[in-house]
Amino acid sequence: MAELIDEQVCPYCDRVEEDYRSHWDNDSTTVNCSFCDKEYHVTAHYKFLGFETQKICDECGSVEDECFCEIDEGED
Repeated sequence: MAELIDEQVCPYCDRVEEDYRSHWDNDSTTVNCSFCDKEYHVTAHYKFLGFETQKICDECGSVEDECFCEIDEGED
């Protein structure tokens, strides 16, 4: 496998594509360089880091980190 880089760089002219023009989808496709107009293949690779789960407050409907409801210390 080729070395993975942080930016989408044209393999012909070595120019970096702007983020809004980069191909971010997790599939392979052929694109044209916005500088030299040559066609090249690009694939974005992502690593699954895991799931974050949080309870949802019954009172306000917010996730735990965003809930500011008063917690009654006497309730269980």
